[in-house]
Amino acid sequence: MDEWQPNAEDLRNGQEAYIRYLGGVAIINDPWSPFARGIHQRQDNPEDLLTIVNHAELLIYRGLQKVITFANPPDHRRNMIKTGSRFNEALPNMRKIIDTTCSDFAERLDAINPALRLAQPAPILDRYMYGHFAHCRLYKIGTRRLLGGLLPAVDFESILAGRTLATTPHQFQLKQAG
Repeated sequence: MDEWQPNAEDLRNGQEAYIRYLGGVAIINDPWSPFARGIHQRQDNPEDLLTIVNHAELLIYRGLQKVITFANPPDHRRNMIKTGSRFNEALPNMRKIIDTTCSDFAERLDAINPALRLAQPAPILDRYMYGHFAHCRLYKIGTRRLLGGLLPAVDFESILAGRTLATTPHQFQLKQAG
């Protein structure tokens, strides 16, 4: 039996989800860039660093969760436990979503942050991180690990020290988003 491949709509949705993730990473990497300021200026308190991190984490989480969703066949999407055991099957589809995003949307990614397209951060390509996302083990998902090797802005060092998605005030939003 042939392996399932995402159709054009799944691929497009996965690409938009990956761009959402990259937007969150870009905010934590450089919160004062024109892109990041344009995003967090829409928040209630745009200069509060904790508010900026919370918003960026939400973008990161929702983006990666949707990449996992669209890398799996429709019959596995409603039950994330099923999805969690499909890492080997989903891996080539996640890689395809990431690679095509970086090539098809190169100009858009360069406008956000040129380092994103070059680094192609993707923590969900790690079997254990994929499992944590699929099973909503938020307490095991450290925000720094979600950056995929990119460094956070110095302003965020103390906020991100030891922080996981479960220690954030929006943890219930994150669980509902998945």
